[in-house]
Amino acid sequence: MNKLQHYGLLELKVLLLLFISITNATDSVSKLLQKPPYSYIWLTYMAIQSSDEKMLPLTDIYKYIMDRYPFYRKNTQRWQNSLRHNLSFNDCFVKIPRRADRPGKGSYWAVHPDAIGMFENGSCLRRRKRFKVHINAVSDT
Repeated sequence: MNKLQHYGLLELKVLLLLFISITNATDSVSKLLQKPPYSYIWLTYMAIQSSDEKMLPLTDIYKYIMDRYPFYRKNTQRWQNSLRHNLSFNDCFVKIPRRADRPGKGSYWAVHPDAIGMFENGSCLRRRKRFKVHINAVSDT
């Protein structure tokens, strides 16, 4: 084998290694950009539980999700609408008015104390039973 053939084989090996690296990197990026298997309720729960006070304004819930799951950095209006819908229509979350001494806009969101058990079993992919606050009827006895 002459020097030209030797350098040709070296270049081929380098190109092959480069191709493998790029393919692996592309696979990693693809996995990062895939939609996580968590429901909006679970994502919201994780965001709220990550805070020291166990309550967050909506903008911080969005930020938590986008920081941890790159998939949610695109089409923000769509998934944020869905998340707001989940917050408003699921009794497992409660809206807490912002205190006057806290700057900013909007209320805080927290997990309803009676709903904590719904999340403790770790069923983060799908809820088995919807949490519902039951209002006790007052009787005239």
